[in-house]
Amino acid sequence: MADKKRLDMLFYELASEDRIAILRELTKHSLKMQDVARKLDLTATEASRQLQRMTHAKLIEREPEGTYTTTHLGRLFLTLSASMEFVYKHDDYFLNHNLTKIPLPFVNRLGELSKGTFVADLITDLARWEELVKATKEYLWVMTPRAMGHLTQLSAVKLSEGVKIRSIMNEENRETNVMLPSSKNAERKLIKEVPVIMIISEKEASVSFPSVRADGVTDFVSSFFGSDAAFLKWTKDLFLYYWEQAKIWFPNQN
Repeated sequence: MADKKRLDMLFYELASEDRIAILRELTKHSLKMQDVARKLDLTATEASRQLQRMTHAKLIEREPEGTYTTTHLGRLFLTLSASMEFVYKHDDYFLNHNLTKIPLPFVNRLGELSKGTFVADLITDLARWEELVKATKEYLWVMTPRAMGHLTQLSAVKLSEGVKIRSIMNEENRETNVMLPSSKNAERKLIKEVPVIMIISEKEASVSFPSVRADGVTDFVSSFFGSDAAFLKWTKDLFLYYWEQAKIWFPNQN
């Protein structure tokens, strides 16, 4: 019971926008109370009160010269909270999209997608995917349940330009994979079920999580696009996770 009470109090401390903002500022550099108040537009009294609360919660500590800094514990909680903040920011999306088939370590790292751009409709998705494919110069990794018509044709063009392509699709849709020409630069694999759509290049990546419509059909409308290092790492790591599990398939095999 005591541990639960401590955890409840910690969540309470982290539920304040002012305290989270202070934690972020102190993670960047140590600050005195007056500097915290000025940066966050707080009164001196309020800044002092918040700093005392956070010190008591062991999220920050006061240094001998009078400045405050984030503790290792505070930095850890701030890192963990990034994923919760990302999910809550897109709460309506995650109410209707299923991540239960994504490995838990990647769910815990969802905060790495926080600098991405959310695209809420399929038409815009298709246009952004097309731009992503056209812009790639080095490699293209694609994981989709089935071949995606026009995008596959664009991928074939990039293949002829020397771009290295890896693709993962559902086993039941293997026949559609022949749309991508055979090439030493084209690697194809199959898995039983594709749980997420990803299109990844050296410059940008896109990820779409599945939703289930009222008729029971799985849909992938709406995507996140990102080009920052954390977004690219998350998508690449997840793709490689499935790539290691997938089975090699060639068009001349049944």
